[in-house]
Amino acid sequence: MTMPKTLAILLAALMASPPVPAAACATAATGAGCATPLSSGKAGKWLRVPPRPTAFAVGDTLPTDRHMTVTGTEYLGLPPARDGWLYYRVGREIYRVDRRTGTVLEVMRR
Repeated sequence: MTMPKTLAILLAALMASPPVPAAACATAATGAGCATPLSSGKAGKWLRVPPRPTAFAVGDTLPTDRHMTVTGTEYLGLPPARDGWLYYRVGREIYRVDRRTGTVLEVMRR
């Protein structure tokens, strides 16, 4: 049997097989549920994740000597630093900070 013919037979067998029931899902017993194909047309429900609190808020003083400045802002989609402020990264957040006072002007990324 040729390779294309073998692949055609396997593909036909897969297409003819019934969908896997939910009972075959390994995580069904844990209550986590299982992913199913969207053949029914229902895309499910989108949940909005609440924003997590940031280490610093607007108006706080960020200790600039203990945190890294962010360079290559174009790559991150941020405007270039100017007018006496810089970007600082603290954990996963990026802050726009006044260069002289260390005051947080804006929380850029959470």
